[in-house]
Amino acid sequence: MTPKSSETRKSFSFKKIVLLLLTITMLVIVFGKFDYFGKSVNNEIAEAIILRILGGIFLIIVLIDFGYGGLFKVTNFYSSLLIALPALLISVNNFPFSAYFNGRFIDNSSKGQFSLFLMEAFSVGFFEELLFRVVVLIFLNEFLKKSAAKKYLLVLISAAIFSFLHLLNLISGADLMATLLQMGYSFLMGALWAVIYLKTKNLYLIIFLHSSYNFFGEILFKLGTVSGRWDLLTLFLTSGLALLTALHTIWVLKTLTKNEDFFVLNENK
Repeated sequence: MTPKSSETRKSFSFKKIVLLLLTITMLVIVFGKFDYFGKSVNNEIAEAIILRILGGIFLIIVLIDFGYGGLFKVTNFYSSLLIALPALLISVNNFPFSAYFNGRFIDNSSKGQFSLFLMEAFSVGFFEELLFRVVVLIFLNEFLKKSAAKKYLLVLISAAIFSFLHLLNLISGADLMATLLQMGYSFLMGALWAVIYLKTKNLYLIIFLHSSYNFFGEILFKLGTVSGRWDLLTLFLTSGLALLTALHTIWVLKTLTKNEDFFVLNENK
C-alpha cells in the first residue's frame, strides 16, 4: 500500500466515524428527553436548532467527500452583494415596521428568548440552504439534460420542492390556509435564493439571506403579539419591492450562461 492510498483510507475512515457519530447524536436528541430550558416550547426550539446544525454539518462532510468542497469558497464578494441587494431588502422589509412603530406590538417574551430565536433563524437558513440550494440543485444539475431551459428548470423545480415540503407543517397541526400561503411565498423566496446562488456561487450569502428573512419576519411574533401587520402602507411597500425584486431576479436569471455546468467537482476529491 502506498503512503498516499493509506492516507486516503484513513481520511475515509475518519469521515465515516464522524458521520456515524453525528447520526447517533441526532437519534439520541430525537428520542431522548432533555430539559434544556425548563419550558416545553423552548425545549422543542433548542432541539430543532441542534438537529439542524448537526444535519448541516453532516451535509457539509458529505459534499466535501463527493468533491464539492470548492462550493465553500467565497469569490466575487462585493459583486455578489450587489446582486443580492434586492433580496436583502426583501428580508428587512419582512419586519412589521408599521405595527412596531405604531404601538401594535406587545412584548411578552421571557429572558433569553431573543437569543434562542436568533439561533433558530440561523439554524433554519444554515440547514435548509445546504439542502435545498446546494444538494437539491446539484442533483437536478446532474439529472437534467443540457438545454436552453435548464437554468429555468433548476430554479423552478428546486423552488417547488422547497415549497411542497412545507405541507409537512400540517402534520404538526398548522392551519391549512396558513400553510398554503406559506407554500406560496416559500416558492417565490426559494426561486429568488436559487437564482442568487446559481449566479454568485456564494453559499454563505444565501444562508444569511434565508436566516435574515426568517428573523425579521418572525421575531416580533416569537417575542409577543402583533396586530394589524398588513396595513395599507405595508402592503404598498411590500408589493412595490416584490415587483422590483422579481424584475431584477428575471434579469439575473437571463444572464446565466446557457448549458453552464453550475456545479463542478474539485480536482482533488
